[in-house]
Amino acid sequence: MTITGQGFVDGAGLMVWFTAGTTPVSENGRNSIGKPGTYVNDTTITCETPDFTQMGRFECVVQVQQSSNDLSTTWQKYSFFMNTRAAKSLCYGTGVLENQSVGDASTFVIQARNDNCENRTSGRD
Repeated sequence: MTITGQGFVDGAGLMVWFTAGTTPVSENGRNSIGKPGTYVNDTTITCETPDFTQMGRFECVVQVQQSSNDLSTTWQKYSFFMNTRAAKSLCYGTGVLENQSVGDASTFVIQARNDNCENRTSGRD
């Protein structure tokens, strides 16, 4: 994950906190998972997102902490999702029919789904 902002300090012990729910917190709590941040420059840090496999998909709030100070007062929503499974996904439309006409446009739709057969609501998977 890449985070852009202002005032990041190299060597400041950057932590990125992911808190379940849609409300920012004033200190890391039991519903929060912290990951070390990597300083890129004073406006950019990166981190690996935590593994929420056992918790499933949900929205959370992302906040930054420098040098064990308070969490940032600004925050951003972030959504975790279960990976798409081809065996659970659907494909339909005239483009999947066996007999097609050469040179004619044909379309089909792929509805990506996860292991729970829930429709995917975002891309890039």
